[in-house]
Amino acid sequence: NIIGNGVVINPFSLKSEIQVLESLGVDVKSKLIISDKAHILSPTHIKFDRAYEIQKGKMAIGSTLKGIGPCYTDKIARKGFRVKDIFNDDFKDKFRLKYLDDLTLISHLNRSDLDYSQQELNSFYEACEFIKGYRVEQTEFLINQYLDEDKSVLAEGAQAAGLDIEFGTYPYVTSSLTTTSGVCLGLGVAPKRIGTVYGVIKAYSTRVGNGPFKTELFDEIGEFISKTGNEIGATTGRKRRCGWLDLEQVKYACMICGVDQIIMTKSDVLSDLDEIKFYNGEYKIFKGWGKLNRKGVDNNFTNYVESIQNELRTPISIISFGTNRDDIMMFSREIQSV
Repeated sequence: NIIGNGVVINPFSLKSEIQVLESLGVDVKSKLIISDKAHILSPTHIKFDRAYEIQKGKMAIGSTLKGIGPCYTDKIARKGFRVKDIFNDDFKDKFRLKYLDDLTLISHLNRSDLDYSQQELNSFYEACEFIKGYRVEQTEFLINQYLDEDKSVLAEGAQAAGLDIEFGTYPYVTSSLTTTSGVCLGLGVAPKRIGTVYGVIKAYSTRVGNGPFKTELFDEIGEFISKTGNEIGATTGRKRRCGWLDLEQVKYACMICGVDQIIMTKSDVLSDLDEIKFYNGEYKIFKGWGKLNRKGVDNNFTNYVESIQNELRTPISIISFGTNRDDIMMFSREIQSV
């Protein structure tokens, strides 16, 4: 498991997650490799995040408030700290100066005084020391070595293509590359080395935070999808906005990411609805389907899936219909001309 250079790392969170895994008997040290170029997220990045959202008021982005945006801001401004820096003898002194400067700026943003906290600094240093006990290296060399040896490398991005800093619904986006290009810049892999691109979609659409959502449902159906699909943001704990599948948005993501095959998840969430729709310039209506299983596929469900792949001109190859590992089926249908 490799944490690439394009990731920003909160030392507190990483330490906590590692300790949980190790308490369950997982040998994390033999399984985790951290890029020396990944940037370190600091306590003041979180404070900046909150201050910016408060300042924007009704125009707030809907940030996760985890400090990710301000951390990437420091990265681009060339004043951030990378994992390799925590091994330097002068790291604590340099970080302390940056910490004090940040507190001064934040106090101007939200017109309040933020006290210097040696305890917060000490806890941060302790978390950084903890990380130093794990494998840190130039992971771009390792990944390319694996590719040279014809080993399988599965790259997983964060968040959705619609939140990409370049091609997402700006300014209501995240601060990093969430499209396939993120593999190149976030791991150090040349474009020509990217193999099959799998695009993962839900059978419906969701969004957390503010921003445009053309197919959003504000009625009892939207509430049903939210409740049945347990649509709560994993990071924020906020309720996700739900709506019908927007194929215009999916088409755009497929184009930008170069999607070869689609994996459709959460098909079971819509099982109890009498009528189901997707949007592609206009709404197309389908009859609902019953419970799904690997032994047989409802014709109404097949019609829905085939219509989606025909509109997208991209094959849907895998479908999930539950939370268990066995709740997965392979789907193989020829794309028809539309």
